[in-house]
Amino acid sequence: MNEEIDHNSLGAADAEQIMREWIEQHPWVLIYFAALFAGSVISFIILMRQVLVNKRLQKRPVTQWPIHPPDFALFICILVLWFIGSSTAVAHLIHWLADGPSVGTWAMLIGGLVMQIGMAYIFFWFHHLHWRADEGPINPRFMETMQAMKLGFFYFLASLPIIYFVGLIWGLLIDFVRALGLPWEPSPQDSILIFRGMDSPLMILTMIVLAVIIAPIVEEIIFRAGIFRFFKGRVSFVAAILISSLVFGLVHANIQSFAGLVAVGACLCVAYELSGNLKVAMFFHGFFNLNTLLLLLMLPEGVI
Repeated sequence: MNEEIDHNSLGAADAEQIMREWIEQHPWVLIYFAALFAGSVISFIILMRQVLVNKRLQKRPVTQWPIHPPDFALFICILVLWFIGSSTAVAHLIHWLADGPSVGTWAMLIGGLVMQIGMAYIFFWFHHLHWRADEGPINPRFMETMQAMKLGFFYFLASLPIIYFVGLIWGLLIDFVRALGLPWEPSPQDSILIFRGMDSPLMILTMIVLAVIIAPIVEEIIFRAGIFRFFKGRVSFVAAILISSLVFGLVHANIQSFAGLVAVGACLCVAYELSGNLKVAMFFHGFFNLNTLLLLLMLPEGVI
């Protein structure tokens, strides 16, 4: 899938040097990065004009989820129990099968699919069970799917400078902590390690479908339509974004990408709020995951 480089622990400077050499050997990668950079800068400027000059965020069309706090707490508890239970079941399934790495990977992919479907079911069950007549729609603004996809791609590009800046600062902080001699060796997310080890086209395609289509749909339902909407109106707008984004980052359970994922979560909240349609955040999330997978395919191991 991509060439491997044997580095046990790469700092930011090492990763930068590897990527520079890699791009020199693969100039088409530079074209992709140039297009991504140009699109993200232009989109970021346009978005900042909408937010700062036209004050789009002050309109705030997304309505609060008026579920009672005790019921919401129960919703979170059931989600956590389902997350832990499904993960444990998958671990036992892998141990039981234990017929090779491919079997274990398939078990993890199927387990991830079951976990995502279960999370969506829990939300819609609670949403139906605790529906109230005064509740606003999840999508206060109607939008055609193609329009939502275009807008999601725009917000994805516009958010990249923020996401990468936060990730850069976080990476420098990790390097600083390691330079002090503290025993901190963060590793990439499990999904990234799994994707790197895949050699079956069907397995790679399944991972892409799970990461680019299913996970964005379910996670936007849970974190933006659920958690963000619950806190909106109960705390300040910024606090609602921060809480839902912190939970989003914590759920992925990876210290190396934590700050970047929090930034992604915050940008998804803003995209949802500006557009008034959850499909926009879903497409944004899908494009972000797709870009990550493309980078994994293009770049050498140790850079991302």
